[in-house]
Amino acid sequence: MTMAIPFPFTSVKVNWAAHPEVTRAHKQLLAARAGSLALQRGTPTLCSTADVCAFTKAAGPDQALVLVNVRSTPSTCLLPAALANSPWTNMLQAGTLTLGT
Repeated sequence: MTMAIPFPFTSVKVNWAAHPEVTRAHKQLLAARAGSLALQRGTPTLCSTADVCAFTKAAGPDQALVLVNVRSTPSTCLLPAALANSPWTNMLQAGTLTLGT
């Protein structure tokens, strides 16, 4: 968007065709949320830094980990010990990955 959308985000019609890559990414995020009870209803546990928005959410046996680099350059963050070296499924790019520390 070339302008801010005022809350509650209902006063502006979004032209989703203007940037297909953004539309595709938005659909991926919505599909990930729809496929995870933890993302939908889980209780968040924050582990963010100034450069990385990071949190886990859990609902029953379903767990989700969200890591978002909020900077325009590569960033790192120290993970809590419980997450270090743990395997996860990448819901946006398909496949699995094992976190470091």
